[in-house]
Amino acid sequence: MKHKRAKIAVASGSAALFLFALLYFCVTFEITLQSTGAGEISCEKQRVHLLQSVKIRILPQETPDGAVLNSITVNGRDCTEQVHLQTLYIRCIWQDTVVFAEFESAAGKVVSANAPTFV
Repeated sequence: MKHKRAKIAVASGSAALFLFALLYFCVTFEITLQSTGAGEISCEKQRVHLLQSVKIRILPQETPDGAVLNSITVNGRDCTEQVHLQTLYIRCIWQDTVVFAEFESAAGKVVSANAPTFV
């Protein structure tokens, strides 16, 4: 009786592993990048597999007044405080993801440590 239960448990575990592998390799999610103002954002991948991570690079344009990142959102959630060294890491992606960045002129603006400026 114990051997029969062990075989069923192994078969169930194998089926679950197969299902996860199938989902991982067959299901991908799109990364959509949008920005306004004097800057742009870039991403190393436009499509990712289930639970993968992606690195978003923040690139303010070099203008005479300089430009800073005002805000960045991921699927509507503000992630501005998570930006470090002009990079935002998004981990464990499990749905299509929209990243929106808003840049503004640095003229007369107090720049915080998380919003670098280029002059």
